Amino acid sequence: SIAEYGSSGINAEYGGAFRKSLWLEHLGELCEEYENPGSIECMRKVNEVARSNWEKFVADDYEEPMMGHLVTYPISVGQDGSVESLEGWENFPDTEAPVVGGKSGVLVEKLTT
Repeated sequence: SIAEYGSSGINAEYGGAFRKSLWLEHLGELCEEYENPGSIECMRKVNEVARSNWEKFVADDYEEPMMGHLVTYPISVGQDGSVESLEGWENFPDTEAPVVGGKSGVLVEKLTT
């Protein structure tokens, strides 16, 4: 970890290169906002790209390609932690699989809810 080995030198160099390769793979671009992954600007940019990709993914007409392949998950999370599917997206596109799911008769509740 950076805490163990410090934030400079070979570990930071390879850690930064790895992070950038992930940004490029999942978001389709490298931009200034990604330089500080803990920043609100980075979070906003990632959410913007993911939201745009979701809109393109579910669009009836495929006009513009997605940037990378990261999409938002079609849910909303309430302040009390409750999870609901977005209106109109009770199931994933092209499937009958529910977005929110349900309780399992086999797995413990903490794993399935």
